Amino acid sequence: MNKIGFLLSGLLTLIGFITLNLTSFTNKLLPKIGRMIFELSSSGSYTQSDYKIFFASTNSLALFEIIIGLGLCVFFYIKISKAD
Repeated sequence: MNKIGFLLSGLLTLIGFITLNLTSFTNKLLPKIGRMIFELSSSGSYTQSDYKIFFASTNSLALFEIIIGLGLCVFFYIKISKAD
């Protein structure tokens, strides 16, 4: 049972890292897409800040997942080591 908990806590950590990478990628990609659309339509004015998304809550949740996942990994690893 401890091995399943270790695996699931590792997956929780991995999901946290994937979430952080996706939000970082999105913040870098959207201003470039906005610039391309602005150049194609040539209307209005372009500012890069219009295309930035504020991912504070998503990144906070991802960091929480990483911390909890790593803590649970250590906890289950210690329990597995003591059981053997």
